[in-house]
Amino acid sequence: MRLTKPYTVTKRTLPSGKTVFYYRYRKQNGSLSGLISTGIEVEGSEDRARKKAELYVLKLYKEGKIIPVEGTIFEEYTKEFFTERCKYVRWKKMLGTTASAGISPSTIDSYRKSLTHQLLPYFASTTIEKITVSQIKSWMIKASNKWAHKTINNAKSVLSIILSVAVEDGIIEVNPSLGIEKLKTDKIDRVLLTIEELQMVFAEQWQKEMVRVAALTAVITGMRIGEILALKKNAVHSEYLDVQYSWSSKHGIGNTKTKEKRKVPVPKELYDLLLSVSGTVFIFQQSTNEKPIHAKTVNEQFYLVLVKLGIEKKERRIDVHSFRRIFISYLESKNVYEPKIRAVVGHKDTTMTDLYTYWTPDMFPEVYSAQVELIKGVLHA
Repeated sequence: MRLTKPYTVTKRTLPSGKTVFYYRYRKQNGSLSGLISTGIEVEGSEDRARKKAELYVLKLYKEGKIIPVEGTIFEEYTKEFFTERCKYVRWKKMLGTTASAGISPSTIDSYRKSLTHQLLPYFASTTIEKITVSQIKSWMIKASNKWAHKTINNAKSVLSIILSVAVEDGIIEVNPSLGIEKLKTDKIDRVLLTIEELQMVFAEQWQKEMVRVAALTAVITGMRIGEILALKKNAVHSEYLDVQYSWSSKHGIGNTKTKEKRKVPVPKELYDLLLSVSGTVFIFQQSTNEKPIHAKTVNEQFYLVLVKLGIEKKERRIDVHSFRRIFISYLESKNVYEPKIRAVVGHKDTTMTDLYTYWTPDMFPEVYSAQVELIKGVLHA
């Protein structure tokens, strides 16, 4: 989607042979003006002259001398959105670390990407006051030619955040994005690894045993890979794993996805394997420092094993997160009570009671039994 700018700068060679930079602006009705000279000639470096001309026109634009700006320009208003200086981010951090109030660095990154790639190309020069329901729907229709519905829905949520803040700032009275339905998303067809395939995967020689155990932990506990890598030695107990944090190679140690702590049952065989590969601080620790290994290391070694075994991963959409799906599917096949599954794997649901918030080992006997059966089936064919 092409960025609609409020003005453009272009060069023009005159009959005299001189090259001069001109600009034209977009009028309030959307049409373009004629070319207007900046008076800046190319006398040496063309790049230097162009930069000088662009700075000159930018100054005119900001001073309102090109065309009167009636309202708050979207691009200007969102310049610091989803950065550490952003009021929205600072307020969320002040509220605490609950799932409804906190905000993680990875979420901020995701919001910023949606703003940059999906929203600015369309709304950049639009004034906040003139964004309507109809305009948002038009953007969603055009965007559907380029991006998946899920991507557009995520971007619409980010737009809604921005417009909600604009309401708080008194720029607009009503958020026009509220009430616009999300686009339907197609269910992704995945073909999970079977127990027989899992047997082959974990019977195969991995480049590092520690990485194999990390992948096995995902299968037997349903933990997210970031949560697994964040496991410290003192969080591993004989009956459970104390899941408190998540690890990101970009942001380091942070909260879990739901920003809530939980305890996950652990079979003795997996407990022993975890201790056997443990580092001094983290279970899955780099050899060069006291930091966890990278998630990409687990992905890469897992993919190598799949290639060796001739297991198709692309069409079946198999990745490390598939281990979590396998665990959830396995518990469901064993008729484990659904709220317990959510509690164990850390799925946030607003309708979920606090019954399983504070875990004790005797609360999930059926989960533990399923784990013992699963690890036996995977490691002992």
